[in-house]
Amino acid sequence: MSGLSIGALAAETGSNVQTIRYYEQIGLLPPAVRTEGNQRRYDRTHVARLAFVRHSRELGFPLDAAYKPLVDSWAEREMKKLRTRFGSRMVPAKELLPDILKRREVVRAIAMVADQEPTTSERKHWTRFLNRDTAFYMGPEEIARVTRFPTFFIQMRRVKRGYYEMELQTLSELGQTLQTGDLTERYARLVEAQIRAAPPDWPWSHKRWKLKRNLYGKR
Repeated sequence: MSGLSIGALAAETGSNVQTIRYYEQIGLLPPAVRTEGNQRRYDRTHVARLAFVRHSRELGFPLDAAYKPLVDSWAEREMKKLRTRFGSRMVPAKELLPDILKRREVVRAIAMVADQEPTTSERKHWTRFLNRDTAFYMGPEEIARVTRFPTFFIQMRRVKRGYYEMELQTLSELGQTLQTGDLTERYARLVEAQIRAAPPDWPWSHKRWKLKRNLYGKR
């Protein structure tokens, strides 16, 4: 199986293994794929997420993270202690938009990584992506439309081992009125262009096309 080991991911991002495991535990990083030998394997999604978290902390921005609360109250309490020990503020995913509106005057960076399919979401944006019909989450777009905050795509380019260049590309301007699907479509096109520009940096670690588009065009 291709991909980066946890040691290689630490070396490429300037992090340490313990920090990576902690971020994975609290949900800032998506879970790693496990090999048959039960070893972790990471891809460029993890590299991009780690880079964003590190730069946000270095700039002094408060870091909020959406998460799914645990059912067991004791486990939820203990896990929340772990997840906030380094200053992160955890927001239940279903409360993210109300929380953003309530604290919209607070200067902070809010990052959302759309690397999974919207299998449980009723609202999806369908488009052609890598020559296949693909569904995308519309949550980030809905938040941008309601708040009218500026949104950016973080494009990353690997220069050499352990060195990356990051460029912010505008998806929507402050106060911009968005038509349904516009922002998500722009995001999809930028992701596709980045994958085509550097295919080796995007190993497919799991099946990404589980959903099938309705023949009658319903979302």
